[in-house]
Amino acid sequence: MYFIDCGNPRDPSNELLWALCKKKGIDRTSPVFLLITHSHLDHTANIPSFRRHFSQFRCIVPANDAEYVQYPRRTSPYGDRIKELANTPKAMIFSSKIMLQVVSPLVFSQRAFVNPVHFTIPEDVSRISLAGRIFTPISTPGHSPGHIAYLDETKYLFLGDCVPGTPWLDPAPGSLEQMMNSIQKLLHLPAKKVEYSVRSHCNVRDNAKIIYPWEDERARFETFYDRIVQTLDRIPLLLRGITMTTLELGYRLFNLSSYLTFFTRLWAPAGLSWVIGYLDYLERRGEVQQVSLGSGKRIAWTS
Repeated sequence: MYFIDCGNPRDPSNELLWALCKKKGIDRTSPVFLLITHSHLDHTANIPSFRRHFSQFRCIVPANDAEYVQYPRRTSPYGDRIKELANTPKAMIFSSKIMLQVVSPLVFSQRAFVNPVHFTIPEDVSRISLAGRIFTPISTPGHSPGHIAYLDETKYLFLGDCVPGTPWLDPAPGSLEQMMNSIQKLLHLPAKKVEYSVRSHCNVRDNAKIIYPWEDERARFETFYDRIVQTLDRIPLLLRGITMTTLELGYRLFNLSSYLTFFTRLWAPAGLSWVIGYLDYLERRGEVQQVSLGSGKRIAWTS
């Protein structure tokens, strides 16, 4: 038996999952493989539960995300970059970092300090065999450094969080290019190899669907890619002859909702990760530049 991602202990469907396993005769001694798409806690926090339920449990993760799956309380060195570019005071950055170490384990009921990682999948692996089924790992970084989508032999493509319009972009430099390359990689998959795509989260805007005909999802990926390109063209025009802070630009681009103010102080609106990705991309191409507004070295941008 195999699973792709495992959610977190607070997921209301957990009891249904364990009951279904029992009904299918999957007991504690059954070989169980868990394929992880990426390291974010909403996809990995339930690993300890799987470990308790199955004695022959094996966890398989993308090599470039393995550190954060294995050590779930470890944070990316680029995590504070969002807050710094949003001109968050350093004291607030420090306090929010401490707060997140306390809040995240409570939100996700994550009590493990170390998770088992039995196997890692490098980017260049083209085929894996699990529980009698063949999977093609597709390296799709951008949402996280090592994100992997999995295509199985029944023509189901498991996308994880590499979905059209994903709200979070990894804050590391170069992530936007990675995301664009990942989308292109999915768009170039032979049509005869993919029949359906499966998201790890339901689409709340579409009756909570998670499975789509690939033809439909592929069209959404094309629209998503076009929107990225259009935004890259739009930003230098918005900044022509004026300066804006990262947060101000974010509100112009995405209309970041005011109800996220508290979350902005504690962390950052998810959409801001995209603004930083766009600015990083354009700055390295000389199309925009970072400037200081003086007071407290506030960061702004101009074209």
